[in-house]
Amino acid sequence: MKNNTYFSRQHIFRWLLLCWLLVPWALQAQSARITWSSQVGCQEYRGEKGGTDDNGTTYSFINSSQCLRVCENSWVTYTVSGQNISYVQWTISGGTATYSGPGNTQANVNWGSTGSGAVQAVITYTDGTVENQNICIEKINSPVAKFEMLNLEYKVCRNTTIYFDNTSYQNGGSDIVNYFWEFGDGTTSTAFEPSHAYADPGTYTVMLTVTNKCGCSSSYKRELEVIKSNPVQINCASVVCEGSTEKYNVQDGCKGEWNVVGGTIVGQNGNEIEVKWDQVDPADGFGYVMYKSECGCPEWTTIKIPVILNKGQIKGEPVICINKQYTYSVPQWPTTSVKWTVTGGQLDYNQQRNEVLFTAYQPGTYTLTADYFNTLLSCKGQATFTIVAEQPVTISGGTDEICVGTVQTFNAVPNVPVIWKVSSGSSVYTSPPMSGPFSYNFVTGGSYTVTATKNGGGCESNAILVKVLQAPMPPAGPISGDNKVCPGKPYVYKLNSPIDPGTVPVWEVTNGTIQGSNTGSSVTVIFNSGAPQYVVSVRNRLANSTAGCVSAPISFNVTPLDLNTITINPNPGPFCPSSMQSFSANLNGITPDSMSWSLGNTNYGSIVSGQGTPNISVNFNEVSSSIPTTLNLRIIKCGVIKDLSIPISVLTLPTVSFNVGNICLGGNLNFSVNQGTITSATSVELNLR
Repeated sequence: MKNNTYFSRQHIFRWLLLCWLLVPWALQAQSARITWSSQVGCQEYRGEKGGTDDNGTTYSFINSSQCLRVCENSWVTYTVSGQNISYVQWTISGGTATYSGPGNTQANVNWGSTGSGAVQAVITYTDGTVENQNICIEKINSPVAKFEMLNLEYKVCRNTTIYFDNTSYQNGGSDIVNYFWEFGDGTTSTAFEPSHAYADPGTYTVMLTVTNKCGCSSSYKRELEVIKSNPVQINCASVVCEGSTEKYNVQDGCKGEWNVVGGTIVGQNGNEIEVKWDQVDPADGFGYVMYKSECGCPEWTTIKIPVILNKGQIKGEPVICINKQYTYSVPQWPTTSVKWTVTGGQLDYNQQRNEVLFTAYQPGTYTLTADYFNTLLSCKGQATFTIVAEQPVTISGGTDEICVGTVQTFNAVPNVPVIWKVSSGSSVYTSPPMSGPFSYNFVTGGSYTVTATKNGGGCESNAILVKVLQAPMPPAGPISGDNKVCPGKPYVYKLNSPIDPGTVPVWEVTNGTIQGSNTGSSVTVIFNSGAPQYVVSVRNRLANSTAGCVSAPISFNVTPLDLNTITINPNPGPFCPSSMQSFSANLNGITPDSMSWSLGNTNYGSIVSGQGTPNISVNFNEVSSSIPTTLNLRIIKCGVIKDLSIPISVLTLPTVSFNVGNICLGGNLNFSVNQGTITSATSVELNLR
């Protein structure tokens, strides 16, 4: 026999995990980085046959993944560290979290069931700058630990050997590679199906922890009561060949009951039986002899008999995917060597002589054969197994990062009927069988995995990861700036609120153009001529995102200036000569570039105050004629001249006429007064000097 080198599966696996976990896992960008407390990696084995009787040197490695792998339902702590961090806003998809640490820098995440997930950290620094970091998460299946105790429920006599039936399963995940038994009395085992006996009576807890190739674990435990009664020992337990007849006996002072699984009792003489091993389950490869005494231990005593079968059975997956590694095994019989062969593909070996790892690189049907030989009894047998290796469909399409409400289209090659699966956390959509393009509307934020499987079963395709981002909230606002404008002139509009962390304001305008950048807290706009109205709006867009997700807008309505809405408030008079009068203009919210007042007849008076403003004072002169004139206003805005006027009139002074001749003292003086347009005079006063 060739002298081969072995590494314990447990030691190899623990060493790989230690190397994997001691690496300072982190995602770093600029001055801050995210670190995490744990992740897992999936082992693949490589090994060479060392000889005809045993497996040879083996080694394993951690394969790569697009996302960080975590076990389903596990707890992982994520921490943002760096300088000048003010606050961290976390978004967790596919799990639940609690947050702690200064500035909310730590997230303790309980990941949910298998599927995809994501960690997003929006980091705000003390200077107000914002950084967005994202981690893609792949939540992988954990195995399920389970075991039974052969022919026992929960009670056994002390010093009775207990055989454990390991019924753990992969649960859709990778192969289980490590088994760790704790028997509750300080002893442990790493065997697949160990046996154990308890020397002292009492209650013990047996716990099995199983770990798969990806480092995910599961535990199962049962309580066992060990009673003080002495057991009855069954003698002559050893490996046998199928079809052979063997004798088994007990040293018992009274009668008892025998039971056999996998064989036929062909003779009995007192406390001895003769068994022919002719009914062993090929999937198990073991028989069982059981005895219960009528006066000794009241529980069954069981021994496990390895039976080398003429025609064995190989356990493993009948349908596999190419380029993936699968484990196959025959029963783990003692002193039995196994020679594995296959019609194509690649065989790799681990340290278990009854196992082999098979990888197919081309689609097709393969025959796996195990020729085994027991070196103690020289009996041998063979087991064959048919494996169908399939080429999974290849899918393409979609975009890595999109916004909520985006429809993505995917295609499968070759174009055969497939079933599409879109999963995010515990939410899974499964399509009916279909050919051609597949479209899906991503209406909820999160990280999604898209795969396709041929109708009728088979290999799952490559996975496409899609990160769906929620739109940010709109800016708080409001927008400030001119609401009445001149077409063709530049105007500045500002957002009167702080920029939200992780976003960039993006400006839009209807019936106008933006000068310079359309992002930031302000924008410069030139409005088109001829439009009846304009709208300036701003949205928040996610920063550091290729998807460009934007919020709903906030808007500001703008109208073109209409100088026809400007009026002079009516005040026509007539006014008394030598009086002061006030006049005003209604600008209707328009701020003119310039405005000037004037009188149509400058002899009527002068503007004494308010020139260039909407409100003026006019001092009227004494006029000799009541011919009306006008008060004029010239407005200049946006290069447009608007002239307005209102009529005004000033009253003329009355005229007094005297007919004076020679008069005597005490005689009458006659005169007349021409009131002109003054009709409301109340008295006439005459002064003689």
